[in-house]
Amino acid sequence: MDKELRQRRTLWTVLALNFGAFILEGVFGYIHNSRGLMADGLDMFADVCAYGLSLYAIGKTMHTKERVGRAVAYSQIMLLLLGVMQIMRNYETPVWGTMIWVSVIALMVNAYCLYRLKGLDSSDANINAVVLCSSIDVLANIGVILSAGFVFLFESFIPDLIISVIIYMLIIHEIREMFEGSRCRCPKPA
Repeated sequence: MDKELRQRRTLWTVLALNFGAFILEGVFGYIHNSRGLMADGLDMFADVCAYGLSLYAIGKTMHTKERVGRAVAYSQIMLLLLGVMQIMRNYETPVWGTMIWVSVIALMVNAYCLYRLKGLDSSDANINAVVLCSSIDVLANIGVILSAGFVFLFESFIPDLIISVIIYMLIIHEIREMFEGSRCRCPKPA
């Protein structure tokens, strides 16, 4: 199969799966007061934006791909700011059972997406950016599952608050890596 066609099919698949997971995490995170699910949901939406921009970059010049990599990082910054604002929305203890089952579904989605993305060309800065997004998502899902256990044990919102802050810190790392990976190493077009 043609490399670009394979990239397009893979990116459309992971875009659709991540969008579904974003809706799931966002809705249940909001309804059940989980900042961790909301943070992970916002990260999933940022990934949807990243996959969409990556689809645009397929077949484009290296310079364009690197610009798209930076645009993905900027989209992550905007969503990070929204996420930080939602952390302070309430101080109710989230429903730990919901946190677990929603995060397990999101983990399965992200693990599958990561598997599919790792099969693509790793010399492409654009593809590397989306692989990084999915790798961080897997860690975030595991973190939300663990924090749900601590919410249950301590009957407190604090573990959920902590995991949301950790997820946002991972997103900051992801943004830094994207900017680093999108530095133009090619001659500027005339």
